[in-house]
Amino acid sequence: MSKLAMMKERFIKEPTFHSQLPFTFDNGFLVEDIMGECKQCGETICGDFARGNLNTAYTNTIVFDGHCLCQKCLKIFPVNGRIKKHKTSAKFEYIHEGQWVYKTFENTSIWRQIVAYFKRNCFPF
Repeated sequence: MSKLAMMKERFIKEPTFHSQLPFTFDNGFLVEDIMGECKQCGETICGDFARGNLNTAYTNTIVFDGHCLCQKCLKIFPVNGRIKKHKTSAKFEYIHEGQWVYKTFENTSIWRQIVAYFKRNCFPF
């Protein structure tokens, strides 16, 4: 089986990232979805087109491994990394060309969290 065929098979079988979230760190930072970015066209991939497994067994850490499917150029690509608590927010960690890369998220306001809650639970379309 080719690498592409294995990625497609995993993508079909795996749950969406957003179906396994939200996750709130003990500092109050809320993770609602995990997204990818298509290297070919720059499109942000989320929702039903970002799928994989989440592991929250480590304290204040989300480890994810999955795939994204770009609707614009029909490219499938792997996404993996981890999100860890960092002060009052969180940081995203992943390996790029053999080196760890770290990006810090800004903490979302309580208002944005409330709006996100209502979008998720009251207007799921």
